[in-house]
Amino acid sequence: FIRKPPIKHNPQHYEPEDAAEPVKLALGGVELVYEDREWRAAAGVAGGGGSQAAAAAAELSQMNERLEAENQLLKLKLAVALEMLAAAKLDVLTLQQESKSYS
Repeated sequence: FIRKPPIKHNPQHYEPEDAAEPVKLALGGVELVYEDREWRAAAGVAGGGGSQAAAAAAELSQMNERLEAENQLLKLKLAVALEMLAAAKLDVLTLQQESKSYS
């Protein structure tokens, strides 16, 4: 009985992302290109779609930062309110205990 070695398949060769061609995507008249791990407006887009997209992205980024700051402030206010509630509950329990001891 002769044993044959296993068949070796040649795996497909994949190019790294850096060597691949850029991916192009057209949405609503704006053409975007995925290069260097980020989406950009395609060069030479008529009508200044790239600058509009950049302005919209900057506005969304500012809004996101503002909302994150507001969220942090609300978390702080909630923590303070919970501390105040816990202190008030402790005061009530202490007063109830004292009133029972005087009775």
